[in-house]
Amino acid sequence: MKEVNYLSNAYSAIKLLKSNPKLFIPDLIYVLFWYLLLFLLVYLNNFFHVKYLNPETLLANFKSIINNSPQLIKLILTFTVSIILAFAAHLGTTSMKYVLIRSYLRKEKITLMKAYKEKRRYLLSLFSLKVLFFIVYLISTLIVTFIVIRLSFSVVTSSFLSLFIFVLLNIIFTFTYAELILNNTINPFKVIKFTIIYFKNNPGNCIINFAI
Repeated sequence: MKEVNYLSNAYSAIKLLKSNPKLFIPDLIYVLFWYLLLFLLVYLNNFFHVKYLNPETLLANFKSIINNSPQLIKLILTFTVSIILAFAAHLGTTSMKYVLIRSYLRKEKITLMKAYKEKRRYLLSLFSLKVLFFIVYLISTLIVTFIVIRLSFSVVTSSFLSLFIFVLLNIIFTFTYAELILNNTINPFKVIKFTIIYFKNNPGNCIINFAI
């Protein structure tokens, strides 16, 4: 089996990002959109009226909203809509970023508008991946909770165990988006299968790319 040069792969990834600043644009769009949603959430729920946003007065204002049914419903609705919009924006910008990366790796000329249009074909698969991730993380959380309760672990031990499982899963799934879009593997179950096998054979590569 050919030996994998993990450091060389990491260096190539960093070099790609440095030489193609356009790859950062989807992430920048997502961050700006996220801040816009946060601003609207705060503005629509009148949190700007809290003097100097003092923690005590902010808490008092939040309690008054909870005790006021119309305002509470408004807060829940605006928060829910914000989460949905942020999730949709994340799917779109992630797809767009990997479409750009694929084009650069293939030395193809591509514009942001073309990447924006092409991303649509991956949205459903990316959404399905997110659902699978949620199920995996939920099952992992339930298992960790069961172990913690069963063995009566301390809070510190439980926290470290939860953090370890969370980081491990993120490392295992490091190349899911790359497999989906760069290799055009539309089936989300095949993507998950590939990433698990790849992690088994190349754990160092996954760890280094996760760290980057």
